[in-house]
Amino acid sequence: MKVLHDVITSVKADGIHINELLGTTQEENANFANGEIGWNNVNGASVNYAIGNINNGGTKGFYSPNWAWKIKDSGVSDLKYSSTTPKESAIRRLGSVAGQMLLSPGAQMIWQFGEVAADYKQGSDLEKLRAIAPLWNYFDNSVRAGLAENYKALCHLRLDNPEMFDGSATYAANGFSNSVTSPRYICLTKGDKEIIGVFNTAYAANRTATVTVPAQRISESNYQLITCGYKDTPTLTGSGNVKVTVMPNSFAVFATKNISGVEDVFASDEDADLVSVAGGYGEIIINGAYNIAEAYDLQGRAVGITSLGGGTSDSVIRVPAGIYIVRVDNTTHKVAVR
Repeated sequence: MKVLHDVITSVKADGIHINELLGTTQEENANFANGEIGWNNVNGASVNYAIGNINNGGTKGFYSPNWAWKIKDSGVSDLKYSSTTPKESAIRRLGSVAGQMLLSPGAQMIWQFGEVAADYKQGSDLEKLRAIAPLWNYFDNSVRAGLAENYKALCHLRLDNPEMFDGSATYAANGFSNSVTSPRYICLTKGDKEIIGVFNTAYAANRTATVTVPAQRISESNYQLITCGYKDTPTLTGSGNVKVTVMPNSFAVFATKNISGVEDVFASDEDADLVSVAGGYGEIIINGAYNIAEAYDLQGRAVGITSLGGGTSDSVIRVPAGIYIVRVDNTTHKVAVR
């Protein structure tokens, strides 16, 4: 493993080497000392938690600087929702798992999920390796759309505030040594910025939880709600030891007002807020003042172009359903088309 790690880092100095070693503790510690990362599979316990299996479920093991970890939702059928009637409590628990995972700093992440790919009805494990067209009508269901919003908000939070997740922020957590019969929290603090997540994992009791978090910067006069479980209306009160209340099976993520939230996400250019790009049904919609807009599929093939010559208008590029990269002058956008 040391030789392999040396080869990787000789090609790319900051290359990441992850071992699914399952070796002895002595061997794994030697790998860690050499800069390698171990593989911690928390998939089974997390899926069981999302399903509602209190005996085998759990959300321990996300935070460790020396371990990578993987989790997947194991298909929509395992999570007890269908394309027409997804189960709200399972959706909230899946959002909660994502929150606990994405608020944990330091670790590298491998995250697989299949809500959009509908892999529960796509054949054997081998057959699922083929390209599977997303079922965009899933997002017509408000419960599924709510989960997608959880994912987006959490990913944006992490991507837009890297200093909170690189291991340099003060990390505090409570409840993770307990079973899923009790709630837990994560608190990240750096300078005048802070993020807290509260997770009501006591789903067997089906009760609302009020959790006290030893916040240093967040207070009832200095907070924003980043995301929360579907249909939840969490509250935050006090200062110092703030109290956060969330509904059964649910979670809530709060941050100080100076943390970049979803509403702060723009495209790559400083003037990107002058042009909006959105995916519709069979079309890419571009609004604003620009010279030229070009659309590409994920293979880099040009699929459409439109030009305004600096004018302002709504423009449309007709494309099949899929994910596209749209370059508007010097600004790049990524959109999904149904």
